[in-house]
Amino acid sequence: HKAEYILSLYESTQSSGIYGIEGKSIYTLKEECSGWDSEEDLMVNFQLQDNVESKLISKWATFETFSGKSYQFDLTEKINDQNTSNFFGFANPIMLAMYPSLSSVLLPTTEHEL
Repeated sequence: HKAEYILSLYESTQSSGIYGIEGKSIYTLKEECSGWDSEEDLMVNFQLQDNVESKLISKWATFETFSGKSYQFDLTEKINDQNTSNFFGFANPIMLAMYPSLSSVLLPTTEHEL
């Protein structure tokens, strides 16, 4: 599955300081041998007051096994071509067995959320 979205600003308040937004989001979901790969690439240009522009580029990638027992993610963001965020991580039963205190942080609190 692949979806592409064109982003634009419909309306804003003067107090927001944002006068225009243009961008694009590309989302892909692929079935692999043992699970699901997903990626989202987001590119957004903000037009701010005093003719200032700001550019956000974000890349989000995940993989989850079909069983749901393993998950990994990677997020990278740049603002105006400067790296601002880079997060990665994973969760699986082995890690939780080794570090039980993480279970309250990484696992949903109710079965309904699974």
